[in-house]
Amino acid sequence: MIPLNLEECVKQHRFKEMFIDELGWENFSSTQELEIQDQSIRLESVAEKRGLRVFCCKLHRTSLANRGLLRCIQRQVIRLHHEHIIVYHSDEPQKQVWQWAIHQGDGRKVRHREHPFLSYQPPRPLLERIANLRFTLDDEENATIVDALERTRRALDVIPEQEMFARFPMYAKQSDELAVAMRAGEPGAFDRFCEFHLRLAKRASRMLGHWFGMDEDDAFQIACIGLVQAAKRYDPVRGFQFSTIASYWLRNCCQRYGLGSAYLVRFPVHVFWPLYKMQFTERRLLASFGLPVAREKFYRSCKNNNVSVRDWITYQRVKELKTFSVLEREDWNSLISIKEMSESPVNELILNELRHAVRAGILRLNHREQIILQYRYGIGCQEHTLEDVATVFGLTRERIRQIQARAEEKLKVFLSQLDPNQESLFKADFPEDCPDAFEKLGIDEKINMVNESLNIIQSEGVEPPIEFCQNTPFE
Repeated sequence: MIPLNLEECVKQHRFKEMFIDELGWENFSSTQELEIQDQSIRLESVAEKRGLRVFCCKLHRTSLANRGLLRCIQRQVIRLHHEHIIVYHSDEPQKQVWQWAIHQGDGRKVRHREHPFLSYQPPRPLLERIANLRFTLDDEENATIVDALERTRRALDVIPEQEMFARFPMYAKQSDELAVAMRAGEPGAFDRFCEFHLRLAKRASRMLGHWFGMDEDDAFQIACIGLVQAAKRYDPVRGFQFSTIASYWLRNCCQRYGLGSAYLVRFPVHVFWPLYKMQFTERRLLASFGLPVAREKFYRSCKNNNVSVRDWITYQRVKELKTFSVLEREDWNSLISIKEMSESPVNELILNELRHAVRAGILRLNHREQIILQYRYGIGCQEHTLEDVATVFGLTRERIRQIQARAEEKLKVFLSQLDPNQESLFKADFPEDCPDAFEKLGIDEKINMVNESLNIIQSEGVEPPIEFCQNTPFE
């Protein structure tokens, strides 16, 4: 049974009162000053029992998480006091580390034991073992150094209930300094803190590649969202490393946002993860029984795990779906490559020949028809309305429209009478196996492409022939 006063003394760091009043140890007063790793360490004595002495040492929270520093202190103290216990503690947060070392049989090796924990929530098994360090009045008569060491061994020479040391103490110290600056509101401290911990996001993004096969850059962006959320909520005074807090938010964001970004079809989160776990059962059954037997056993396993077979089939299809097109993957890749390419050489050659043909046809028109087409289609100038052109010529809009229609009919007749084998405008040697070549087009197709050709010249801003621009009424 744990005495109530003993637990309160541990929580409030009243170590001298605990050892002397509650555990029955003798008073011992001394102070030790040590210089270790450019730090001034002060140890104050608490109590002693038959030569076994207890010290307490107040450290910063980053030093308390540095196991290497604590063992350096212990090796310095052991030169002055052979048998001892050191209780390290900090105030923000209230945290403790109970340290004890025992010599091995050869007299040289030392086995260290550290028991870290938060003061407001000490482990119950540790408190019960500390209570066994109590010496009653009856025990005082026969108590020896061997009895004190045996009780200390039973109390502290066990595996610690908690592990709260930093794997990389220097990294943890720099993180703590940035966190303090961030909580103080220094300009740019939040950005520096997040950049300092980007390696955590990089490591967490590998989960998305393992779960969904997601692209590395996309996975890293999602992991960064979790890192920012963890940084906004982190408070170093609580006594935990940032990596401990960040691991929860990184995993949460990867599970929530990764699923929505990995597949083209949205899959409910509460349905996806049971199905994801079932795929390992399917692989195991396939490796053990083969396809026919494995399928039957798998469907039975789905029923036992409350997984719908229909959901499983949907899950398989969603995983394989890479595009909404019904084309095969190779066809899809070829289609993407065609989209990224410029216009094919044959089509470009056809368009060039059409431009030359339309220009030659316009030059066969009379001067007024040339001017009207020029300004109606905006060839070499700004496009004008029927009313603008009618005002210049002193005619009505209907008359201008009739002249324009007659000029376009002349162009159609001209293009329909062209012979690619005789006309000098069409000297290009098109491939015989190309169905889109201009010489393969019939007369009706050529007529239907005239208006499109005029729009091509208009949209691309092709300069008209010099004869076409002379003596225009808008100059």
